Amino acid sequence: MELLTAGLDGLDVDAASADSTGTYVCHLAGAQLAIGERDGAAQSVERARSIAARNQSGRLSALVRTVSASMDK
Repeated sequence: MELLTAGLDGLDVDAASADSTGTYVCHLAGAQLAIGERDGAAQSVERARSIAARNQSGRLSALVRTVSASMDK
């Protein structure tokens, strides 16, 4: 998880807003949830939601909804 976080934090502006980056941010949220970091997961979900909205990505929006729903369990 630390390597994924470091990689995401090191992206330039264009790469950070790419649709594929949102997928990795969702994976990060899932990992954060798995270890009980709910606040971090919530921040990651919001980051991914922002990327999805910026790119008008239905695929990423669906993934964000799935991760977000898993936070409610």
